[in-house]
Amino acid sequence: MMQARSAWLILMCVAGLGWAAMIAIGHPFLSLSNCASGASAIGDGWRNLQAGLLLNPADRLAEGWAAMVLAMTPMALGPALTAPRNASPEAPGALPLFVAGYGALWLLAGLALVPAALWVAGALPDRGAALTAMAVTALAWRVSPFHRLASRLCRPSSPAEASGPAPGRRALDGFRHGAGCVLTCWPLMLAPLVVHGHHIVLMMAATVLQWADHGRLRRLAEARATRRAATDDAFRIASQSSRAHPKPNEDGPPVATLVHHASGVRHAAG
Repeated sequence: MMQARSAWLILMCVAGLGWAAMIAIGHPFLSLSNCASGASAIGDGWRNLQAGLLLNPADRLAEGWAAMVLAMTPMALGPALTAPRNASPEAPGALPLFVAGYGALWLLAGLALVPAALWVAGALPDRGAALTAMAVTALAWRVSPFHRLASRLCRPSSPAEASGPAPGRRALDGFRHGAGCVLTCWPLMLAPLVVHGHHIVLMMAATVLQWADHGRLRRLAEARATRRAATDDAFRIASQSSRAHPKPNEDGPPVATLVHHASGVRHAAG
């Protein structure tokens, strides 16, 4: 993989472009007036979703979500890019394919998260209630078994864990890593979309939490890899020792001696 310092520098520059775009664009979609009827939160959510899709052109929603992804997700990609891998060089184009797969999953996630944010904003028009609901959702998801399952997709994988040509393997690795990041971090990405007015602050807080969580996952993956390597070394040493010192047969000479004698007899007979 690329050197850690160079990787982090590139990711910081890319994230800086995303933050500049977010500041220029403002909120990913236009704010809506409170059209809640008070009949039911579910009905108000659906009405707000329909009004939001009519008020905001598709290109504005796409540009806003892309800028948000560009600002928030590169730093979470750093632990995967700087994870230690095998010493053999990767095929040309493998790293761009990994990044493309990672980014594609996040862009596709906007098809679900942006409408969900419009619905939640209509169902919970009060800013404090919406922020509280987002915090409770993020905490509940964080301690759920589904989060633990999704976090396994975010661990850096070794080339031996995948099959196929190196470029295709790295593309699939990027898709897998992106899917894991989407499934683990979607509540953090949803909160800035729901709460208008303070979305930049919420985006910064969510970015820090994502970076810290992915760094923790990388350390856990490295610890598992170290333990696995130590176990493999111990098994290899034990296997070599058993071959070098064969266990003697209780009723006769060692098996290695019998094999050597048999080979000598065959050679003499030939």
